[in-house]
Amino acid sequence: MRAYVVNQDSVTWRMIDDEAVIVHAGTSEYFSLNQLGTWLWGLLEKPRTTADLISALGARYRLDGESLT
Repeated sequence: MRAYVVNQDSVTWRMIDDEAVIVHAGTSEYFSLNQLGTWLWGLLEKPRTTADLISALGARYRLDGESLT
């Protein structure tokens, strides 16, 4: 099963006003994430599968598996 994790060699990021701001080292493109995106980004500090992320979303918003698939 594939796992996702932040590629620390390609991006750097900082929290600014409760939002994650991400800069790609190779292109200097930057992205800002809203509250949910920032929360998900934080989960990717260690490897997570798609199932892990869906489960975390379900727990956060109290949704059952049927609502998430």
